[in-house]
Formats: sequence, C-alpha cells, structure tokens
Amino acid sequence: MIDKNSILNYYQKKITEKESLRYLNIHAQRYAFLLNIILKIRNSISDENINIIDIGPSYLTEQIQNGFKNDIVYSLGYSHPESRGGHFPEVVKLREDCIIHYDLNDIQFRDKWIAVPNCKIVILAEVMEHLYTAPSLILNFISTFLDKDGILIIQTPNAVSLYNRIKVLCGQNPFEMIRENNQNPGHFREYTKQELFTLAEMCNYEVIDFIYSNYFDVEVVNLKIFLYKVLQCILGKSFYNGMTIILKKK
Repeated sequence: MIDKNSILNYYQKKITEKESLRYLNIHAQRYAFLLNIILKIRNSISDENINIIDIGPSYLTEQIQNGFKNDIVYSLGYSHPESRGGHFPEVVKLREDCIIHYDLNDIQFRDKWIAVPNCKIVILAEVMEHLYTAPSLILNFISTFLDKDGILIIQTPNAVSLYNRIKVLCGQNPFEMIRENNQNPGHFREYTKQELFTLAEMCNYEVIDFIYSNYFDVEVVNLKIFLYKVLQCILGKSFYNGMTIILKKK
C-alpha cells in the first residue's frame, strides 16, 4: 500500500515555495488513494507494457511515472505556463516526450480534437470542475483514445458535501467567483454522484465502482474541524468531500 508519507517524504527537501507545500499537504492523501487504485487496476492487466495518461499534470503524474517505470506515462493539458501554480511546481519533473500540450477547453470544438495515443488507463483527477466545457464532451473525447478494455478514473469534489451545504444554509456561495485569468481557473462547476452516473450513461460508459472519500487533508485540526468530521460520519458518506468513479466503455 502506498501512503501519503512516502509522497511527502519524496518532496520534503525539493519544495520550499509556500503555495506548493500547502497544496501538497492537502492533496498527498488523495494522491496515495489514487495511486493505490491505479496499482490495483494495473495489476489486473496482463500486458507487460501499457500506456497511461494523466489528464492535468501534477505531482500525481510524476508519482505515476516513478511507480510504473515499465509503462509509458503521458500527461495532457495545461499548455500555459501560468497554469502550473501550487499543484504543478517546477520541481515536478515529467518526461518531456510524454507531455501533450493541449487546452482542455478546446474539447468543445470538435475540429480542435487532437490525436492521443491509445491508453489502457486514463486518469481525470480534480480537473473536470476547472473546465467550462461540458463534461459530456470531455468524456466523448476521452473515449477516442481509451482502449476498448481500458479504464477511466474520474475524481472530482462532491458538490453536495457537508461543507457546501453549510455554506448555502448560511446564505453563502460555496464556490469562488470566476477568476479573471482563465488560464489558472478555479471551480466553474462541481458535480453530484447522480450527475456522474448520468454522464457515464450518456457517453456510453459502464460504472465499475464509485467511492465517496475524505481524502483532502486540512492544514490545522481544531475543535471545529473535529466536530465537522464527526458530523460527516454521522450523516453518511454522501456528505463527504470527494468522489471517485471508475468507468469502462460499454
């Protein structure tokens, strides 16, 4: 099993920039969660070498490259330097020949779709909510390079998490304003479990698994955070912060 400490230790001496450290500390547990899913799927595939693609390069992409050295690990997206931010600092080193630069919002224009190598495993983790392009178009685009027996892993925040519901009850919008710099966007739209299942059906995918999980860490654990987590557990998993859905083509 891969744990978050192994990821944090890997970057401990490499990262000094505050934003990058903060992002890594929040997301390391999520990366470990995803890597264990990818490992399980990879072990079920008998091919000696496969293509894997991580859409939206980040720390995760480098960790996949490090963990699956016999496979070719591509990254797709973030063609703008200002998109790097805390999730993709300069210390993250990816294979240059495996980086596919592409503005993912161009997916909305069919004539701008690009050719991508066929892949056995496709990861779309914490990306969909940052795009203003319809998710159905994104899933249809992915189907052009996902092998017929390949696996698509989608990870996205839960739009109806307890945090978001509390914000709404307090008369506050749980989502930030649309940023002026659309090359480094926040969340345009978040999704629910039912919406993900509906999208899968619309785009001719079969749901293999679905998981609610609290894989985002907080910077400071205080009484308020402790009570929040207790209440989440009492109310049930549908109030958790994160969702992961695993799909294959029908």
